[in-house]
Amino acid sequence: MMKKMISSGVACLLLGSVLTGCGNEDQLKNENVELKSQVEQLQQENKKLENEVAMYVPKEKTVPKNSTEAENQPVSLVSLQFPEYVVPQVEVTFKNNTTKVVDGIEFVVLGFDNFGQPAKDNGKNMTGKITMQKNIQPGDTASSGWNVFSLSEKTKKGKVVVSKVHFTDGATWINDDYDKIVEKEKGQYE
Repeated sequence: MMKKMISSGVACLLLGSVLTGCGNEDQLKNENVELKSQVEQLQQENKKLENEVAMYVPKEKTVPKNSTEAENQPVSLVSLQFPEYVVPQVEVTFKNNTTKVVDGIEFVVLGFDNFGQPAKDNGKNMTGKITMQKNIQPGDTASSGWNVFSLSEKTKKGKVVVSKVHFTDGATWINDDYDKIVEKEKGQYE
């Protein structure tokens, strides 16, 4: 008998809370709307803080975008730097991705300012063809630097487009899409 009274008392209590909970539906909707508003506000504040922090935290240096590489290109760009000297300079490092020894790479550099816009003083943002003539063993890298009077002092980043690669066995790889790639890539860094 006592068990029946306790179980019916619990049942009444549960039924009562369910019935009174229905009356709180408007309150729950209001709280839900308020919580959604708070979440949106916090997301906006978070985005603002991320932007502010980004100004002070240095970005990880990355290799220039490989979008300038032609299909089956035998070398890849490892680094491209623009040291600050009186005369604009460029330093380039390539990696040999083949099983043969590379002894010559012909390429151009496309120059851009910090905003990713073409860095032009002379009406163009491209060097003449530059040639690196070093033996690069399979899997190895080689670097060189040049004065580039054709690039603007505003040049802070860039892209490289390879036109030819020569091998010690006399073979030459030619980038058949060189002109098309230069035309596509010279307008914007991103």
